Amino acid sequence: MQAETVVDVAPDGSGVVTVTVTLDREAAAALGDPAQLDVADLAPGGWEVVDPAPGPDGGLVVGARRRFDSPEEVPVLLEQLAGPDGPVQEASLQVDSSQLATDYRWRSVLRSSGDPAVLSDPELTALLDGLPLGRTAEELASIGADRPEAATATLVVRLPGGTEQSGSVPLTGGVPASVEVVAESTVVSATRVLGLVVVVVLLGSAVAAALRSRR
Repeated sequence: MQAETVVDVAPDGSGVVTVTVTLDREAAAALGDPAQLDVADLAPGGWEVVDPAPGPDGGLVVGARRRFDSPEEVPVLLEQLAGPDGPVQEASLQVDSSQLATDYRWRSVLRSSGDPAVLSDPELTALLDGLPLGRTAEELASIGADRPEAATATLVVRLPGGTEQSGSVPLTGGVPASVEVVAESTVVSATRVLGLVVVVVLLGSAVAAALRSRR
């Protein structure tokens, strides 16, 4: 299973968070009918669920996306996805505009304990008879779900100006892992630069006219 979260930032600081989960053939077979996936709790938070679609080599792809209107919303949306202990930690997006340009700065840590049980919650655990993932450790090991490559989380950040950074960590395997995902870009406003040039030309013309009038 591969879970990819993409944060696309627009020039005004708004954007879209898109989450795509890709199951290989074996995982899709274990899931069975994708209609049994319960994603009803995403709708109240403004998430748009993408209908399940066939994936590569008989797999399955499911996903959801959510628009945000300001940089401050992004950490909240990421926490909605996987809870406070989810893979994306310490996320922040800063947008600073000056007279001529806009600076974009992204900081986050992609972190995993290596135990996918942290992605569960008390309510889900209770529904699954006290098992966070619905299976014992032995049952998970028997299907290879304890291997580091069994499940991965990837974060991709795309900033205005063409900057893109990403990082990945295994969600399984029992070994903690973390990686920083840092991205920065600066976009110069052609309109603002042109406006400054016009102002300078007008001021220069005014000074020249004033000098000529004194002669």
